[in-house]
Amino acid sequence: MKSDKITAIVLDDEISVRKGLLRHIRWKQLGVDQVETFESAEQVIAYLKNHTPDIIISDIRLPKMDGIQLVGYVRKKGMQCRIIFMSAYSDLEYFKGAIRLEVEDYIEKPVHPERMEETVRKAVEKIQRNRKQEAKVALAADILNAYADQMGEQVFKNLVHGVWEDELMESMGGGKTVSVKKMISCV
Repeated sequence: MKSDKITAIVLDDEISVRKGLLRHIRWKQLGVDQVETFESAEQVIAYLKNHTPDIIISDIRLPKMDGIQLVGYVRKKGMQCRIIFMSAYSDLEYFKGAIRLEVEDYIEKPVHPERMEETVRKAVEKIQRNRKQEAKVALAADILNAYADQMGEQVFKNLVHGVWEDELMESMGGGKTVSVKKMISCV
């Protein structure tokens, strides 16, 4: 089961950007518990073999593998990370790539801390909403499984004792009446 902690990674080949984001963004106040920094996409891929961050903040233009390619890899692996791109360039092709990858935002450099914090805050809210929804779905599935077991047990007892409850059988058959002879012939 995934931890309740929210984690983020910052990827930029410029150390001043990485340090600046660590220093000037109020991560804990925004709900981000842990932030790791990387200078290359290759380092991030190695990290992703054992970790799944909730948020990836990445420069788009990087040596060897760019941010778009990295996020393509992340999506291909089925990771549901929230993505925030940064770039000093206003390249239309990068914008298009970011849109296709359903990123949270595309922030131009130099990064203004207020803009980054607002984007991170929105991403954290979405993550928290999704986790609550996933917890509700899991609880509903557990409840349904518990009742399905009880209903199946009741049907079996009824078959053994020759008692047949039409309402129960209709509810199990999706509104269709289930033939007792068909059920018994299957047993």
